[in-house]
Amino acid sequence: MLFYQTPTRARWANVTRLSISVCATLALTMGLGGYLGFGVNTQGNILNNLGDSNGANLARLLLSSTMFFVYPMESFVARHVLVVLLFRGKVAHDGDDHAILARADR
Repeated sequence: MLFYQTPTRARWANVTRLSISVCATLALTMGLGGYLGFGVNTQGNILNNLGDSNGANLARLLLSSTMFFVYPMESFVARHVLVVLLFRGKVAHDGDDHAILARADR
């Protein structure tokens, strides 16, 4: 049996810590790079500093497509939290919430 076929809370915690650390490092690197590149003229949206070049427009396109596809995923997380809190649903790693979501009395 492979290690990823037996999920545990400890493994989930390790993956969570690692992913948050990587994201924080990338955000700090990009923020620091933007500030050092533009100095005190740095705007809140770093893409506004780039002007109207093809690279800036590509970055804007990629950012908007990422936001378009990621936003609906947040509603699944919120739905799961509400099911667990309000309807005493199953916690993560215990299976899906279909039995709770399909109830007529919710």
